[in-house]
Amino acid sequence: MQDVKDEIEQSIIPDNPMDLVLDLITKIANRISEAVDELDEDLTSFESREGINQQDRYQLSLVRRKSAALRRYLSPQRDALDAIYRFNKSLSQQQAFDLRDQTDRMTRYVEELDLARERAMVLQDELRNRIAELQGMRMYVLSLVTAIFLPLSFLTGVFGMNVAGLPGTEEPNAFIHLMICMAAVALVACVLMIWKKWL
Repeated sequence: MQDVKDEIEQSIIPDNPMDLVLDLITKIANRISEAVDELDEDLTSFESREGINQQDRYQLSLVRRKSAALRRYLSPQRDALDAIYRFNKSLSQQQAFDLRDQTDRMTRYVEELDLARERAMVLQDELRNRIAELQGMRMYVLSLVTAIFLPLSFLTGVFGMNVAGLPGTEEPNAFIHLMICMAAVALVACVLMIWKKWL
């Protein structure tokens, strides 16, 4: 509306009310085109990266919300323009052509916004999968470390008890023998995991 007002103040005045409406529709479509192009550039930037990270989750959700908001307003406008084109019989040939062109533009923008929303959803799914994969790898490494140190913890727990009758309490080299035994248990656990292809 401000652009149309500026044109009228500069004495660029439409010939009739329908030309004014078409001028307004064209300027709205131009603004929408800029917003749709900006969304497309943002998504292309995300898609061209080697890998999106957790900081991009907020930006992707913003892109999805923006595309959904634009589509919510564009879809009724497209239907209204189509209704004007079909039911207004007083349009000149040029006006009908211009109105049909703007209706097609709105339809194309609605389709591009649908595509942008789907692209953002795919990128968010990819990000969620990557986060889940990283968490799975961390849990896997933690499980392997636990599997190696569990028997060692058992041995240190048994030999750490202060009760009479434990073997090696009177022998000076018992600690060295226990450490060698624990190293052997850890080595056997590692070899077994490598053999099973867990490591």
